[in-house]
Amino acid sequence: MTLFEHILIESRVDDFNKLLSHKFNSDYLKKIINRDTSKNHKNLMWIGKILNTEPDINEEDLFKNLEIFNKVGTSTDLYSFKDYMTFLQFLQKRSKEVQMGKMAIIKSSSHTIKDDKRWLVVVPHTHAASKYFGGGTGWCISTSNDNYWNDYYHENTIIMIKDRTKKPDDQLFKVAIVGNAHSELWRVEGNKEEKVRQIGRFVKLWDTNDRLLSHTEELNYLKNLPEDLIDDIINYMNDDDIYERQHERYYNMAYERFQDDGRDIILKQLFDSTLEYLNINTDIDRDEFDEMMTKQFSDEIEMGNWNEFLRQLWNACISSQGVDDDSFHPYLDKRNIENLISDTEYSVDTYFDLAKEALKDNDIANMDNIIKDSLIRRDGDRFNPYDILKRHSNQLQDTNYTDILYNSIKMYNAKYNPGIFQGQKTLPDPEFIGIINKFTPRTIEDVIKVLSINPRAKDMVDWIQKYRKDLYESKKKSIKYRDFYKL
Repeated sequence: MTLFEHILIESRVDDFNKLLSHKFNSDYLKKIINRDTSKNHKNLMWIGKILNTEPDINEEDLFKNLEIFNKVGTSTDLYSFKDYMTFLQFLQKRSKEVQMGKMAIIKSSSHTIKDDKRWLVVVPHTHAASKYFGGGTGWCISTSNDNYWNDYYHENTIIMIKDRTKKPDDQLFKVAIVGNAHSELWRVEGNKEEKVRQIGRFVKLWDTNDRLLSHTEELNYLKNLPEDLIDDIINYMNDDDIYERQHERYYNMAYERFQDDGRDIILKQLFDSTLEYLNINTDIDRDEFDEMMTKQFSDEIEMGNWNEFLRQLWNACISSQGVDDDSFHPYLDKRNIENLISDTEYSVDTYFDLAKEALKDNDIANMDNIIKDSLIRRDGDRFNPYDILKRHSNQLQDTNYTDILYNSIKMYNAKYNPGIFQGQKTLPDPEFIGIINKFTPRTIEDVIKVLSINPRAKDMVDWIQKYRKDLYESKKKSIKYRDFYKL
């Protein structure tokens, strides 16, 4: 060892001892120095900084992680990691052997808004973090019972503030801010007083004795916070998506409760909701529905299947009311389907198109296709006549496009097939099994004949006739041009 190396090591050891002498005894510091195997104690001051700023850190875990770092992070400067969590996150990407101590776990399950000489402001994301940062208070969310924590956390943003200038027996030594301001504070402008007033609209504050502060006390406390901290709290609360994690909680609770029979429950709800949405009376049972939908999704949706579709649709069945009670039962309705299926890889239109086929709604689908084919459709044209027809029909009072088609064919069969239930099979002979005794439109003339019996379909018929004329002229031109280029 050169004289320079000797001086360098002594300097690093002295700096290390000075940094931690107020916190640890000399024997402990000597043990840490001996454990550091970096060349010339290069890493010693980084270790000292971590021990000084990370309470309850386990030095065994620390040195095990340093050994891992020496294997996987040799090209990275250890001093580039400003805190222990950043260091651990780096290691987790490189190795599965990372040791997580108690404090590391707490920090990984919380978000720090501010940490300086006076203020420690954190957002706990787990009950363990809430118990740690809420230690020494009477807050119900920081007790050993996690029921309060679950209820508050999944309906509110929880921010815990520690004022290091106050003593632990001061009731404002720690304060909990609890409230829901998701997407409510993004327009907050003005001076500090106005910002405080805006926050106060959405939150409640509790002191260490779990006493709810009065509105005046609440405003006075918030005014005492630095304005930059007020801004950080506003931004965090505005961006904290409470509803997303609330929904995730209900999903997980329901999934755990119904993981054995959940598929059957959802299948029933999907079946009943589809019938209600399409206003269809059918003899098809849920087993047939399941079989048809399984085949459709297996054949027609790339990389998808019915079981995966059902799993994603769990979200459409979950609501907050009663989810943790024995009486809870998932319910799926039309609005849930429209809002929540659209968030999956399957569209609402895809689902209902397949459901209509599975429910043997062939007459409506057939009429719809014939109407489409009878009109001029220009891709990308906002005035596509088929779209205009559907939009126009949906504006009729108490009905919509599908209702018009369905009711028209019911009226037609009721008039021209009296005494025969729609969907009733004609003959029992094997060769006739599956033949349905009801009128199925096959041409545009058939569709018009069916629609004409329904007074509500008059406008639809007029539209179809108008565009059929345009289609005829268009076809004439196409034939003319085709014959011209043949010459």
